Amino acid sequence: ASHVFSSNGKNEDGVEIMRVTGMGNVGIGTNAPSHLLEVNGTGMFSDNVVLTGNQNTIGNLFTSFANVGINNTDPQSSLDVLGTLHVSNTSNNGIALEGVTTVNGGLRFNKINDVNFIESGTDTSQGDSKADLHFASINENTVFMSVVTSGNVGINSSNPSHTLEVNGTIQVNSFSNFKGTNNT
Repeated sequence: ASHVFSSNGKNEDGVEIMRVTGMGNVGIGTNAPSHLLEVNGTGMFSDNVVLTGNQNTIGNLFTSFANVGINNTDPQSSLDVLGTLHVSNTSNNGIALEGVTTVNGGLRFNKINDVNFIESGTDTSQGDSKADLHFASINENTVFMSVVTSGNVGINSSNPSHTLEVNGTIQVNSFSNFKGTNNT
């Protein structure tokens, strides 16, 4: 037998709010819950929500304030994943990592005609605006390598003015041919 909880509004209409079935399933907004808890509608939780399951279901999803953690009980970012992250896109326009708005810039990982690309731009959704790409350390904010919109590459240079600009000593173990106007 089910236990039905209903409201008696001003019309005493007896609208069902919640049901507990004889199997122990609880339904909110549904009169036929097929799981231990089934909610048909919007829910709000004032504390952490922990969802666990086996490998064929959701896994472990934890929330803390506005942050979501997957396999992480104390997420420190909007999305904090502990483990392998797999992201795919079937629309053939790549996967974009963007700032707050597409104007803030981001990266897009793309594959066109069997060639893989990493694109940097101020609007990765359009793919036609360019932005410099810098490889830097997070803590020291030191730029190690830059690829700028002109196509120039700088090593220890954030604004290279030549096709390849190295700010530091280079070591070449061997080379077979050196071409250029200045062979010194």
